[in-house]
Amino acid sequence: MGVGESVARFVRWVGSYVPMVVLVLLCVLPWDFGWPAAGVWAWYGGVLVTVVALTTWLHKVRGLPLPLLRSPWSVEDVAGELGRDEVPRLIFPVRYREGRLPYFLLAPGPVLVLTDRRVLAFRCARATWRIEERMWRDDTLELAPGEGGDLELLVREGEVVGLRVHFAYRADLGHWVRKLRHGEG
Repeated sequence: MGVGESVARFVRWVGSYVPMVVLVLLCVLPWDFGWPAAGVWAWYGGVLVTVVALTTWLHKVRGLPLPLLRSPWSVEDVAGELGRDEVPRLIFPVRYREGRLPYFLLAPGPVLVLTDRRVLAFRCARATWRIEERMWRDDTLELAPGEGGDLELLVREGEVVGLRVHFAYRADLGHWVRKLRHGEG
């Protein structure tokens, strides 16, 4: 990653969190000055409208991500691994399955990327959760959905990695895995 990309990423990150920090500071202001309740609520309404308008403008016009709708992984993180005409359909985290433990108690696993042609798996940095490197680079990966969020990643002939998917991704995952298997992409 070049210096220009690092600076651009830092500016996008700062720009995506500025509205929330400003909102918190502005919400504390009226109470510090001892305003009456009606004035405080009017102030809150004005601040809310202003912050929503500013955030929308930053998102639509300047292209900055909305922090609450932003995934920690983006297409730019995996663009170097995608083929020329390949289209990413879903980027989602999985965890390594350990018995009947619930999702939040499981060890973090790879981030899977479903494209219109194949499945890719990426390892993330522990500190930043940013994508670091591709796993199983020379192997063809396949997904086999199971019951209740269980997923099997078929790596090599006979090698199966048991994974669990967060419930928020299950419906989308089922849809795209079916399309991938039927070659509909």
